[in-house]
Amino acid sequence: MMWIKQTNYLALVGQQDWFTPGSKIIITTRLESLINAHENYIVYRPKKLSIDESLELFSWHAFGQKHPKESHMDLSKMFVQHGGGLPLALKVFGSSVRWKDTDVWESMLQKLEGTSDASILEKLEISFDSLKDNHDKNIFLDIACFFVGEKKKETITILDGCDNYSALVGIHNLVDRNLLTINIRNGTLEMHQLLQDMGKQIVCRESNYPEKRSRIWHPKESFNILREKTGTKKIEGLALDMNMVRNSNMVVFEANTFEKMYNLRLLKMTGVKVSGTYKAFPKRLQWLYWRCFPFESFPSDVPLENLVSLDLSYSNLNQVWKGTKVLGSLKILNLSHSSKLTKTPNFSRIPNLEKLVLKACPSLLEVDESIVKLQRIESLDLQDCKNLRQLPKNIGMIESLVEIDISGCSNLMGAMEELEKMKSLQVLKASGLMDINRVLTVEFASKASIWPWVPKPRVQMSLASLPSSLVRLDLSNCNLTDDAFPRDLKLSKLRNLYLDGNPISSLPNFIKDLAGLQTLDLSSCRNLQQILWPSTSTYTLMVDFCDALEKITFETGFYVGYISHDCCRKLNHIQGNFKVSPVREVDVELLNSIGFFNLDSMADVEAKLKNLYSGMYGDVVPIQILYQDHTFHAFFPGREVPQWFSKNGGSSISFTTTLSPHFGFRGLNLCAVYTFPDDLWDDERNFPSYFSFEISSKSLCKKTVFVIWLYGIPEKGGDMVWLSHCFKANLFT
Repeated sequence: MMWIKQTNYLALVGQQDWFTPGSKIIITTRLESLINAHENYIVYRPKKLSIDESLELFSWHAFGQKHPKESHMDLSKMFVQHGGGLPLALKVFGSSVRWKDTDVWESMLQKLEGTSDASILEKLEISFDSLKDNHDKNIFLDIACFFVGEKKKETITILDGCDNYSALVGIHNLVDRNLLTINIRNGTLEMHQLLQDMGKQIVCRESNYPEKRSRIWHPKESFNILREKTGTKKIEGLALDMNMVRNSNMVVFEANTFEKMYNLRLLKMTGVKVSGTYKAFPKRLQWLYWRCFPFESFPSDVPLENLVSLDLSYSNLNQVWKGTKVLGSLKILNLSHSSKLTKTPNFSRIPNLEKLVLKACPSLLEVDESIVKLQRIESLDLQDCKNLRQLPKNIGMIESLVEIDISGCSNLMGAMEELEKMKSLQVLKASGLMDINRVLTVEFASKASIWPWVPKPRVQMSLASLPSSLVRLDLSNCNLTDDAFPRDLKLSKLRNLYLDGNPISSLPNFIKDLAGLQTLDLSSCRNLQQILWPSTSTYTLMVDFCDALEKITFETGFYVGYISHDCCRKLNHIQGNFKVSPVREVDVELLNSIGFFNLDSMADVEAKLKNLYSGMYGDVVPIQILYQDHTFHAFFPGREVPQWFSKNGGSSISFTTTLSPHFGFRGLNLCAVYTFPDDLWDDERNFPSYFSFEISSKSLCKKTVFVIWLYGIPEKGGDMVWLSHCFKANLFT
């Protein structure tokens, strides 16, 4: 399935014959004409919320409950009327009046009444106007124009440098009013397209002339301003991606085109070429994002004394700049994907640097040892610097360093010697180090080493030297075997551990000592056959694509909150969850006791199964017995209901019985015969994901729904029998 949110989607997906039959492509667009022009699309127009749905959504954001307070019911209905059934508007309206006095509600409604015939953007703007101060409004406009999709932490660092106020507080205020959201997975800023449009519309109203507006983001407008040198002191932010401007490959702007933009704070450029002297470059600049920087060295005359963030990723740099540069305000330096960069700059005059990104610099041979003078650096990213031979000497003495990424640094040697010293390190990413011994091997210089033919003495360290301060450790795809993990690995603070892609055959012993472990990833550990979970509890265990894994069991009293086990084709048992066994391996007395009479005689009968517990799709296997949630299930080909069933019905059935303990009622047996309609066979991916059935009691006013993720697939035009047994204790719990 492909999901595209793009107006020029045809350029992305190409021709229809690029996709296999049954492929599903979901396109979201606000330009209906693009879809109507093509015959093979089914158009779905999302429906607006009903009045009741709108009132409920508004209430959740205004009161934190399903229904409005009785005292505010009439006012709430008036807001719902203005929301027009649009979820975004209802969220924003509700958040804007939450915990506010009634007079604030009435004041906002009066403003909405004045825009009764206006667009939804103008109605949303009332929530923007209700922000307490201009600081929050400026943060909203900056994000809407430049920072959607950027990391929250980095954005806060940049915007904090633009004024003497807290961007963190401002962002929290925007999130509180549903004008902004934070992606919980990667920490990026997200904003609804309508809210982005509203912010840009506010900026456009500042003037009919782009150069007299505070923020310029449209490629054509930015291009014209730079080409015609019409920039003014009004401009605070400008973005230009030359890939979005036609026939612009040969265009080179003159550096003095920025001369009049002396209030420019934010400059975001991709593929832009600038020539001439940079002495007149804006001195108030705090964010310079110059992706695909074209020159081999950064100009020495660019005034960068106020710069907070410098992004020169995907550059043509050979050296960053000549000599030592004074950058007292710089906190973020991104030189990633600079393929020709061989050495980092001298850091001795960049005292406030907090984040250094050197990811995917394949020619990088060394990191300047002046980095040890950085007492505020928190993050160092060296991922995929494949020619980097060693970490800077004494980098382990930097007390502020909390995160380092050496993933894919295949030639890095002796890193453990420095890692061991990092007493404040919380995050270590070291995936893809196929020869982990290089990282663990420390070479020592000696007097004998003046003769090159005499090998230097070496010491082999172990993973036991990892700093005990670690909270997150990534050793995925490091070719680690069972004997690579020492028993005395002391990582009591560890919360997230990633060992996926390693050829281990059992759970490392030190896991039992990780009392605070929240996530363990063992995905694609293809030699792992079984897991006996030790005396500790955790939230998430991932074992996806563990081809040899057969079962997961637990020591008494301990548990895993969630287990992800996609595509584990041999997995047949997770204790407390499910167990799948061939009928020949199930005790005959047990089968008879649950009413599965004579099923043992069908041990050689085969059935085609879809088993989402293991990721088995359509394999033909002997009849299996599934045990899950105190229920037993079996599937086999045929259409005959076993003769011991005395009650017959259609898709539902009702009967009267007693649940009295004196009656001897032990459980309930169900049988269903089913087939698949012909249209499902056009594409087997249309088959159901699961089967379910519901048992309800009128006298107890209770019902129980059972869902199973394994079922038999009948032959085309054929039938399948489904037998189930539910124990009494599990019927209406």
